[in-house]
Amino acid sequence: MHIRSVPCFFILAPCSQVNREKPAKPTNSILFLVDDLAWQDTSVPFWKAKTEWNERYQMPAMEGTAADGILFN
Repeated sequence: MHIRSVPCFFILAPCSQVNREKPAKPTNSILFLVDDLAWQDTSVPFWKAKTEWNERYQMPAMEGTAADGILFN
């Protein structure tokens, strides 16, 4: 071990401790990254009310995920 690496070890050692407490609830996020998708192009309404364009598409997995979580629009 070189003399120069010893001070760096003592500086970085406190940063490497892991928080051993588990969160009360899992915090998972899903991000849909799509190209050329308008806000009415899914069966999940990303506005105040459902429109006729939202009725055109059938996306049950996306609807279930949206019903169980939080929507950011």
